[in-house]
Amino acid sequence: MALIDPSPLKAEPKLPVLNLKAETVVESNDFKNAVSMASKVADYAYKVYEIVAKAILGFVKSFKKNVKYGNDLLILCDEQEFEFENQKGLKHIL
Repeated sequence: MALIDPSPLKAEPKLPVLNLKAETVVESNDFKNAVSMASKVADYAYKVYEIVAKAILGFVKSFKKNVKYGNDLLILCDEQEFEFENQKGLKHIL
């Protein structure tokens, strides 16, 4: 016993088989320049990250040393330090 009558439903449309070929030609010098520029952008982004991470780490260390608040804030500081230490390993990837 069917709960829904499927006859009013539209049949799934038949999609045409498309065989679209594409080709791109890039001169080797242009490709080399693109890779070089991408590398420079990655280097710059990592340097910015490194500066910000060091500033955060300095703030966290100063905060832990000079401010006496609850354990929840100290846990947050520990998490920030841990995250910074883990991110140091990214330098070899970039």
